[in-house]
Amino acid sequence: MVTIEGTLSGTDNRDKCSYQLEEGEYTYNLSAGGKGRVGLKIRTKNFQIEGKKIRTWKTIVEKKSKIRGGTSLQGSFTVGAGLDISENSVVEFIFTRPAGGRKVTYDFTCTRD
Repeated sequence: MVTIEGTLSGTDNRDKCSYQLEEGEYTYNLSAGGKGRVGLKIRTKNFQIEGKKIRTWKTIVEKKSKIRGGTSLQGSFTVGAGLDISENSVVEFIFTRPAGGRKVTYDFTCTRD
């Protein structure tokens, strides 16, 4: 289970957290508080070491428009299943708010089905 809580205010418009998750189906809940709006993007980040070079690539697996404070959003996403997941992969959760937007708090939970 992944639990992330945060606040976006002032010049802070984005939070990014990375986790290594096992391949499978996941469900999530995102709740927003305050008078602002928060958006969510979930993507996998993969990398491969080739000699002295590190090759990276990202795949978006879920992207939601901003939700207003006082509301919540539920959804699901898949890790793996053709997304080239390996032991060198992480899942990034990115929370954003509009530039100059109002303060917003968020609470995100994610569990494997």
